[in-house]
Amino acid sequence: MNVMQVDAVVYLVDAYDRERFPESKKELDGLLSDESLANVPFLILGNKIDIPYAASELSLGPNWCDHWKG
Repeated sequence: MNVMQVDAVVYLVDAYDRERFPESKKELDGLLSDESLANVPFLILGNKIDIPYAASELSLGPNWCDHWKG
């Protein structure tokens, strides 16, 4: 990826569309692995968490943060 200057990345996850979690996680992993973004802070937001049956903040955390697990 060619990134000139990025101060931060805001990554939005549709918490209601669980079927697309694997696709979205793959895209996020690609961004997190990009050397040009190595020192850029990431904010991962769950959209639509207020809709019944959407993934909660607590359930999103473990699924989306494995990049930082040791």
